Amino acid sequence: MQKSETEKKFIEWIIKIKFLKDQIFKLNKLKDFPILSIALFLLKSQLIEWELKQLIIRMDLYLSFFHSSKILSIKVRTPREMSNEKWTFGRVVKELDRYGGKFLQTLKTECKKLVKLRNYFHHELFRPGNINDLIKKADEGLEITDRIIKEIEKVNTFLNQNDPLKK
Repeated sequence: MQKSETEKKFIEWIIKIKFLKDQIFKLNKLKDFPILSIALFLLKSQLIEWELKQLIIRMDLYLSFFHSSKILSIKVRTPREMSNEKWTFGRVVKELDRYGGKFLQTLKTECKKLVKLRNYFHHELFRPGNINDLIKKADEGLEITDRIIKEIEKVNTFLNQNDPLKK
């Protein structure tokens, strides 16, 4: 049976995402090159932006399928706010804030810290300043990104465990 063009593109996309994740996490092992801290921080931030968009889609589907939930809620969006393809990282975090649920609190808090630090890098990377300060901020950012990645995993696990269809 031959795969359709859509199936092939989807499989290629999944392979690409897996490759990027794998390569990003392999960079963690190369601590002897300070520039990698900066590069890794920016790459992990981008990965988190993508992961958060996937999580938002998942939570939207969860709420639209179950219509009401004891664990998750959302503030209403206008149609203009619905498409997340062009959302900036800051916008993604603001969208995450629309969701209510105690299990999201740590993720929201950490993401707000990351947005501030990522914005700093985007605006200050090539401006005058001390390289050691930049590396220190990148290392600080990597700690935040690692916590966020764990929190995203916890949220996904929590949603899986509280899936009414599995009970």
